[in-house]
Amino acid sequence: MMSIMTQPQLTDSAQRKARIANGFSAAAGSYNQYADVQAEIANAALALIEKKRYRHALDIGCGTGRHTDSLAGMSAQVTGIDLAPGMVTLAQQRYPHLTFIEGMAERLPLEADSTDLVFSSMALQWCLNPLQVMQQISQVLMAGGQASLAIMVDGSFAELAQARKLAGQPKAHNPLVTAESWYEAAQAVGFRDVQSQTRKYCVHFDHVLPLLQSIKHVGAGTLIDGASANPFKFTRRDLNRLNLAYQQAATADGTLPLTYRVSHLTLEK
Repeated sequence: MMSIMTQPQLTDSAQRKARIANGFSAAAGSYNQYADVQAEIANAALALIEKKRYRHALDIGCGTGRHTDSLAGMSAQVTGIDLAPGMVTLAQQRYPHLTFIEGMAERLPLEADSTDLVFSSMALQWCLNPLQVMQQISQVLMAGGQASLAIMVDGSFAELAQARKLAGQPKAHNPLVTAESWYEAAQAVGFRDVQSQTRKYCVHFDHVLPLLQSIKHVGAGTLIDGASANPFKFTRRDLNRLNLAYQQAATADGTLPLTYRVSHLTLEK
């Protein structure tokens, strides 16, 4: 049997957080090797930050810390927060001059009005309540503080979902919040300025196996929230069937596309 994705389960909040944390902790060592598109998205989010000197920058969902380190070039103090202890440990080892702590976006472990820059890339999509996340970001931001957030949204991985359907396989991706919902949550909190744009980032693969591995090895293969209603054991035969079905979406050069839809939100308190 092949283990491409962890089987989904309906979980309570604590179990859900633990499953996410365990998935990303397990992927800490391989993350940077496979996270090319994640780096592209993060760099785009960094480019949206106003160029000035900040006092305290916060990176929510800091992962291995490589983009937290980028924030150090624009802020006197930098803190990285991640739900996964494996990521926090690795980040602290690689960037000992920065501060990394375990924490979640829905309950940020910082004092109110303690930061003037909040950054997050490809992490907030794991949160179920956009309004709660935005309230937390607003709470830790000082007046006049800014945020640049890159959030994977509904419509991502559409090619993979269609291929699974054609292959007669159950859904195997987590439901995502819409870009509109994140924008509305930011507005509801009362940020002085909210700017939103949705971009597509597409990566290509020669076969569906490395495509699936690109998801698994960055920690995003943990399925939660009832992504599949039926137990499903993925075999080599299923892999070949999925690869054949995916050919319906193949590009002119024969490669298989995987599209990330990302909401880039810039906020000012």
